[in-house]
Amino acid sequence: MKTFKINNPKKLISFFIILITFSFILNFSLISESHSFNICATNDDGAIIVKDEGNGDITSFALASSPSLFNFGGDSDSCDITPDNYKVKIYRMGICTENPYREPDSTHTNTINADLSSCVTLFSSDTGKDLDITPGSEQDLLEGTLVLPVGSYKYPYIIADNHVHVKHIQKFINSDGTDALIKGYHASSQDKFTNRGTVCYTGKDNSGNIWINTHTFELQAASATPAYTTLHGITLPTNFTGTPNHTRYRCGTLSEAQSGNDWTTTIINSFGDRLWQSASSVDTTQFRNATGCCNTHASVTGIRQTFYLLKTDNETIADTQENARRILLIQIHDDPIVVSEQTVGFKLNFKTINAINVRIYQEEDSGGENRDELLMGTRMMANEIYLNIQTKTRRSRGAWR
Repeated sequence: MKTFKINNPKKLISFFIILITFSFILNFSLISESHSFNICATNDDGAIIVKDEGNGDITSFALASSPSLFNFGGDSDSCDITPDNYKVKIYRMGICTENPYREPDSTHTNTINADLSSCVTLFSSDTGKDLDITPGSEQDLLEGTLVLPVGSYKYPYIIADNHVHVKHIQKFINSDGTDALIKGYHASSQDKFTNRGTVCYTGKDNSGNIWINTHTFELQAASATPAYTTLHGITLPTNFTGTPNHTRYRCGTLSEAQSGNDWTTTIINSFGDRLWQSASSVDTTQFRNATGCCNTHASVTGIRQTFYLLKTDNETIADTQENARRILLIQIHDDPIVVSEQTVGFKLNFKTINAINVRIYQEEDSGGENRDELLMGTRMMANEIYLNIQTKTRRSRGAWR
């Protein structure tokens, strides 16, 4: 891999990053296809719409694809919305003339890494650069200009921190326009009918800690040998979500949300199954440091994706989830990114629409409780973001393509 390659002809072009939330073109996901891709139905103000009909109804939500059909929910469904803030740290970004993907083996000891030797590095920082992505915002990734060789590039890549952070306030509203009550976090009480609110947010717990989720939903195994209680120095949860004192977001009033909102973190720790097996057992052979080729999405044609977990040197493939601290994302385009003598600009677009996954739990009546009418929050997790690369040419009258 090279910082930049100078061929003839070459162009000195401007390079900057723009962050958007409305384009579905050229998908580049941070998280594998195991997540929902279900878009929540919302009103014009972005509030998630609820319709609880009682009498055993545990599907009180609708999807944007059928906003008047409230048949979604229960104990396993979740849907996606656009976060207020999505923060990721970028270490490297580049484009390649040859496919960097190398097929990994299917074991936890895989040593096969991607080959970035044909790639031009557009951005590199040992300390990384935090991008706090908000809807409609624009940020500079580089200052000044960049020498970029003319050519055809079908393979962009990014190396980022595998700790992804979101901060979000979410309103809920009944289908008749009245406020919907959601049960959020409470440190001790399991009473499901109190401490409810119409606004939920990614604040902190009563000990002042932000909430942590892992991609494989790891828990503590304190009785394992060795004890398994932390990851990357961060304390893992002790229980799965589903009851108030294990919920990983708060609900209350808008003023409480505005004053108490904070980041929640999702760690992309492994591409395999959960390592945690019980309070006394961890199976490290479930760790996977790479995906196969390739992830696709039906709504985005001409794009394939693959992922690797790296160590902090941004090059060496990780061999445990503990030293997996970076994620290498490779995108394979059917249609190349073309840099010509007429190219005067280069733009990297991130789409964060539906990049936070919201889970609300409903269950059937039990124990004399009218539980089906309880809407219980469980977690908000970072979902995938999307990448689109555009170039500007002199003949296009300033338009990005």
